[in-house]
Amino acid sequence: MLSPNGNIIKADLEGQAKENGLELEWIRHNMDSIRLDHGFCIKSPKLTCDFLEQALEPPCIKNNCRSFHADHTFLSYYKEQISKIESDIELYQKSNRLRSIELIQPKLKRYKEIASSLEAGDGIYGLSKDRREYMKKERNEV
Repeated sequence: MLSPNGNIIKADLEGQAKENGLELEWIRHNMDSIRLDHGFCIKSPKLTCDFLEQALEPPCIKNNCRSFHADHTFLSYYKEQISKIESDIELYQKSNRLRSIELIQPKLKRYKEIASSLEAGDGIYGLSKDRREYMKKERNEV
C-alpha cells in the first residue's frame, strides 16, 4: 500500500485477513478461488460446478452454494443491485407486469439478506471451516 504522500506502507496480511473475517491459511492453500462480481467462488478447479449452467442470475446465490463466500468489500455491489431491482419493480408495477415482479422478488429478498449480513459485519461463508475441512482428529482417522 501507499501512504497519501507516496511512501510504502508494509501490509499486515494477517491483520487484514482477521479484520475481514478471512481464513488466510485456507486461502493460501486454495489460491484458485475466483473473485466474481458478487463474491468469491472457492470451489476446487478439479470439481465441476453443479450450478454453472443456471446463468440467469448468480447461481451460487440462488442455490446457496457452499463454495460461495462474500465479505464487506462486496456490499456496494449488493446495494447497487438492490437499487436496480427496486427500480425494475416500479416499472413492472406501472406496466402491470405482475409475473415479472413475482419472478424478481426472491432475488431482491436474497440480496437484501446478504447486504444486511454484510452491513452487520458478518460475511457470507458457504460452509464453516470445520464443515469443509477435516480437523486434526478427523484427519488422523482418515
